[in-house]
Amino acid sequence: MGDAMEAITDVVNELQVRMSGEDIKIKMVHKVERGGSVGRAKLGYLNVRKDFNGRLVNTIDVDEERAPLIVWAFVQYATGQYSITQLQAMLENQGLTTRPSAKCPARPLSSSQLAKILRHRYYTGVIRYKGTLYPGRHTPLIEKEVFLAVQKILDGRNRRGDRDRIHFHYLRGLLYCAGCTADGRDSRLVCSQHHGNGGTYEYYVCTAKQRSLCTMCTVPLEAVENAVADLAADGTLNSAKLRERLEAVALQKGAPEEKLSRAAERIHHGVEKVFAYVDLLERSGDLYQGVPDTIRRDLLAAPFSRINVSITDDDLTTTSERTEASATLHEWRTQHRLRHCANSAAGQHEARREKKRSLPHFCGRLLICSTSPAYSAHRIE
Repeated sequence: MGDAMEAITDVVNELQVRMSGEDIKIKMVHKVERGGSVGRAKLGYLNVRKDFNGRLVNTIDVDEERAPLIVWAFVQYATGQYSITQLQAMLENQGLTTRPSAKCPARPLSSSQLAKILRHRYYTGVIRYKGTLYPGRHTPLIEKEVFLAVQKILDGRNRRGDRDRIHFHYLRGLLYCAGCTADGRDSRLVCSQHHGNGGTYEYYVCTAKQRSLCTMCTVPLEAVENAVADLAADGTLNSAKLRERLEAVALQKGAPEEKLSRAAERIHHGVEKVFAYVDLLERSGDLYQGVPDTIRRDLLAAPFSRINVSITDDDLTTTSERTEASATLHEWRTQHRLRHCANSAAGQHEARREKKRSLPHFCGRLLICSTSPAYSAHRIE
């Protein structure tokens, strides 16, 4: 009898635990739907109790000490000039630390913690709970435009051959060794720094050379930049024809107004941006020289998938492999030029033929006029 009662008690206790768990889940969902935050506040915020209509309510408030440094970190990383390691060191120098607890004292933020902060949507004013985003009641620290710019940089630096390291350069991940390519190896050129003799020297070196597989010497960073600048000037497009095609594509984007009003607006802004890029491509060489390094990276990565660098005794040359989109545009430009030349030649030939056909007709009219009585009387007078 005692064993039976114990078994019944265990069943009842388990049922109560499950019911309590389900009740807590429902209440947590309701809290999030109303904009409340779940768990401990993120760095830059504080868990506080405030008086609302005579009731003390647990809520989230801005940490006046740490929030400005979090905002600064997002803005600086969005410029593309710093790696996470560099940014972490700068934040440590400015005094950013974690919040102390009963077991863990305040300590400087680590690089992995900073990377998680840069990825967290909570700082834009939204809450992610069970895979769904909800608008939060807490004050957003970061504008969505800045947050998206940070995500784009993080995604770009997670690509193969373009990791987020301290020595960031806009050509990193694009340069390959031409000698290794000819020998059947796929070796990149990596950016390195050397400190000595009163200064810092930057250069590119073949990864195969580090394994004693390549004899290519190190190349100064400035020499590579100058060689690539000459290569970037080869990219002029016929913007008038390309603009006509883009306008035709934009006009063909017809859809129901109610469902695609927002999509149509995004397409319009996107087309205007592409038109602006097309206008800039007419002066690609001047454009490349007048923009910062982060923009140069985008200008090179768009048309070229890889850049091979070859160096001899006194000469440094570069060759490139175009991306699929750039190769298509380059082929279209070549065909357009050929058709334009052919049309011009055909037009001149047709004009000469028309002139020959009209010459007998003109001579005949002149002969008729000269033999008419009116013309003879006019000459006699």
